[in-house]
Amino acid sequence: MTDEVTKSGRLSLLGARKRPDAGFTLIEVLVALGIFIAVSAATITILLMALATVRENSDRVLAANVARSHVEQLKVLGSSNISIGLSESVDSGFTVRTTTNWVGVDQKVSACSASEPGQDYLRVNVEVSGRTLGAAQVIDAVINSDGAPRTGLEGAVTAQVGDQYARPVTDVTVTGLDTSHPENNFQVLTGNDGCVFLPNLAPSGTLYISIEKSQPGVTYVTRAAGGETSQIQINSQEVSRATFEYAPAASIVFQSLDASYQLPAALSVTWQELITGAESRQTPVVETVSGIWPATGGFQAWLGNCSDQDPREFGSQPTDFGLISGSLVSVGVPSAYVRFEGLSPEGIVEVSYAGSDGSCDLPAFTVGPADEEGTLEIALPFGAWDFVSEDEDPIAPVDPLAPPEPGQIAVPVVVAFALTTPEELP
Repeated sequence: MTDEVTKSGRLSLLGARKRPDAGFTLIEVLVALGIFIAVSAATITILLMALATVRENSDRVLAANVARSHVEQLKVLGSSNISIGLSESVDSGFTVRTTTNWVGVDQKVSACSASEPGQDYLRVNVEVSGRTLGAAQVIDAVINSDGAPRTGLEGAVTAQVGDQYARPVTDVTVTGLDTSHPENNFQVLTGNDGCVFLPNLAPSGTLYISIEKSQPGVTYVTRAAGGETSQIQINSQEVSRATFEYAPAASIVFQSLDASYQLPAALSVTWQELITGAESRQTPVVETVSGIWPATGGFQAWLGNCSDQDPREFGSQPTDFGLISGSLVSVGVPSAYVRFEGLSPEGIVEVSYAGSDGSCDLPAFTVGPADEEGTLEIALPFGAWDFVSEDEDPIAPVDPLAPPEPGQIAVPVVVAFALTTPEELP
């Protein structure tokens, strides 16, 4: 009887599993849900991309219409009523940048590069950007000269603004001020070619042209001090030219090549540009040098300001470095690593220059404090130094500090004092 019941129960269970109305297991539900989510996510992504493409294409058509509309407006104004240079406006949510400059027939370069820039028609460049556009919509056009009357005695001026690589600098305000001939005064913005061409100016010798660029967080400088202004002589039927070198300023901070050996604040770094005739400059290590022209030729620097601390005096070389336009550059300078031992905890060491440069005025300075074990690590210029702590000299004389041999790793020079014995250490 029992066997029959058991068999009946098993058959009943098997039958239940095979019922067509049986539900799904939890694993089956989770797998199906995962497939549904993956397919839905892919479908939604494709739909969003398609919508973004449709929206951008629609905005691009609208931007092209805005650009053409601006060109037509300029044609209606006529060339004599159009301002030279760059102008910026907002239209239908787009940013519209319009650049105009005079050009001559068959003139294929900017007026600043042409040997004889012409005034036959205005070249117009319109850039429309913003909204959903990935790249600006650009339209170029020309507007014929409306033949404004001239005396035939006028002169002309070009002003070219380029960076350290001679690349055009845009959005620079170029101002002309002529105290003798106010009719020559002007203020324009450079466009994509960094050039402005001002024809029909009265002959004069008192025109001053200056440049300025305002950009949040960026300071622009010229290669030479006072290079933002240039005096121009305007001659009848001639083109006078002004060229400006203008770029975002670079900054320098000097530091030790090994962060474990810090540079004492009393020291300076000697550095100079790698061009003929460049003067050496000294900067305290605690200062950041700002407003530097980002020269392309490179620089050299070494720790110290005495002639016998120059690494070249020891058969080594200063650090070569370059500047990055608009950026702060950290420059590690070669130095000797010094480790003081046997000092009192919190002990101070007085460091004095003992070199041979009689013209070097480097006052004695202190470094420290030492740690609880009586040790202190610093970086110093190469050369001869004297060390004193608590009126005590080191246990042994210290040879002049020198750079490692070529291919060798710098090893710290240990300067030992006897102010702390092992029994006195905590």
